[in-house]
Amino acid sequence: RYRLFASSAPVETARSVRLMVWTDDDYAAGDRLCLDVFPGNGMTLELTAQVSWVDPQPAATPARFRLGLAVFAPQATVLDEVELLLAD
Repeated sequence: RYRLFASSAPVETARSVRLMVWTDDDYAAGDRLCLDVFPGNGMTLELTAQVSWVDPQPAATPARFRLGLAVFAPQATVLDEVELLLAD
């Protein structure tokens, strides 16, 4: 599988939010993802995430991989919104 625009170069930013997610898609550390988050208030938060680590899961688990993500946003206010969502 070929990923367009994937890079192992670190994302430059002063601030990020760390997340852990489960997926069946195979990613490598350093891959970048574009995320859209819908918090339920009519807004869409557009984020960029970089895969920090990949943990393959046993066959009996619901997802094949667990990923650690560093999530970045073009504006600090967007990260503020993400942090509020995670605090709930």
